[in-house]
Amino acid sequence: MYIGEWENSKANGRGKYVHSDGAEYEGEWKDDQQEGFGKESWPDNASYEGYYHLGKKHGKGVFRWEDGSKYDGSFDSNDIDGYGEYKWADGRKYIGNDAQRWNLMLNRRMKEE
Repeated sequence: MYIGEWENSKANGRGKYVHSDGAEYEGEWKDDQQEGFGKESWPDNASYEGYYHLGKKHGKGVFRWEDGSKYDGSFDSNDIDGYGEYKWADGRKYIGNDAQRWNLMLNRRMKEE
């Protein structure tokens, strides 16, 4: 269900969408797609806060997993990419710009959400 601003029979401007599975997105929309800044949350308490482009996480954002770990950094078309910091729930952290490491360590985890 979408509640928010409409233009040309499409979600445009600010709005909130609640999925049938309980996931929610609240933020900016353009032509029925997430565009600009927004917040997304899932029933398992995972969440994302950051930027979207053409309906995908893109640019700076923070993804938090249900276990308390988080990634704060760059996204490209829903994938973790570029410079960022991953912090495990136990306090360990990795900071870097190693795309190969991000792909192995986190993108697989993102797809599980």
